[in-house]
Amino acid sequence: MPSKQNYDFTRYNSEMNSRSISNLLNQENILQQWQNKAKQVEEIEHYWHTLLPPAWRSLNYVANLNEGEVLVCVTHNAVLSKIKQLEPSLLSKLSERYPGIISIKLKMAPSQPTMERIPPKNESLSVNTLNLFEETLAKINDGPVAEALQKLLSHHKKGGD
Repeated sequence: MPSKQNYDFTRYNSEMNSRSISNLLNQENILQQWQNKAKQVEEIEHYWHTLLPPAWRSLNYVANLNEGEVLVCVTHNAVLSKIKQLEPSLLSKLSERYPGIISIKLKMAPSQPTMERIPPKNESLSVNTLNLFEETLAKINDGPVAEALQKLLSHHKKGGD
């Protein structure tokens, strides 16, 4: 008869826990690095905006910092052209304050279009339709449907007169 093996579950659990803790600490370290980079990009963006005229500040943003290159996204063509003209002096000022920055990459990033709600045309209802609604209203008297019908009829009678 085969013998049963004795497993040391406490040893197994402690190995799993140490691996889990190690993984968690590594994840925290990676998250901390991302958080530090986000703070650095935010700080650079604040300084970047002080270098630009106030009217341009809402039309661009610092999107990334990678290997000494600052990525700036611009949402307006004319502002992009002007920033390209000023790029050497802007880079000089950025490098002076942040020595690790060696270049600026400008990218056109169209802004989200704003959706305008176009009101529907005010179409009138036919006389027959209005008469049918009045008959229905007379039959039901109370309730939310009756109230809606009453509003509909009063609106269309105002517009039709």
